[in-house]
Amino acid sequence: MLSALSGLFLLVINDPPRGSSEPELSDVITEETAQQYAFKLSDLPTIARIRSWWWVASNQMIDNIPMMVTYGWAFTWLNSLNMGDEAFIFIGLLTLGMMSGHVLFGSLGDVVEKRHPNRGRTTMGLIGSILTIPTLTAMFAFGDRGLGFLMAFGLMAGLSLSSVDTGARWPISQGILYPEIRGTGCYRYAQEKGQICCCRSGL
Repeated sequence: MLSALSGLFLLVINDPPRGSSEPELSDVITEETAQQYAFKLSDLPTIARIRSWWWVASNQMIDNIPMMVTYGWAFTWLNSLNMGDEAFIFIGLLTLGMMSGHVLFGSLGDVVEKRHPNRGRTTMGLIGSILTIPTLTAMFAFGDRGLGFLMAFGLMAGLSLSSVDTGARWPISQGILYPEIRGTGCYRYAQEKGQICCCRSGL
């Protein structure tokens, strides 16, 4: 049902040309010129010379490897609690927390960046990373005490996790690149995340 609804939704939304959301390109990009801002192998050496991009990529790798392992193990842990169908309620609330956080912290990150362009997003990402540790710890430590604990700490964990990615890491990874190579940068960033997921599967 959700797939059908999302399909209907795609029929009525306006899909702007690739890159037109970039302030630097919004006045010049068209459907015809959009393809030149897509992924290009020739852009990879340019990205490789940007040291800030490597810092962001390293941060993602250090952060995501343990998180991916935790996600995989969490299903085994939930099964050990013998919660039955209640486990789906928890997963749904955790997902809702992350989705809400993407909207909330994406907008908040924009506001913070305008007020504090040099450190706004990094500070928010740091706070989110710090809060993720106690919320996840509390979720696993007190989750066996009932669905209420799982729901509360799961929602907080979802919010803190989304504040790091949507509020800080994703915008920073694009903001440090020229608009013309952001398509390639986005591809390389997603590729690294996919490689991390593969490592998680191996573990």
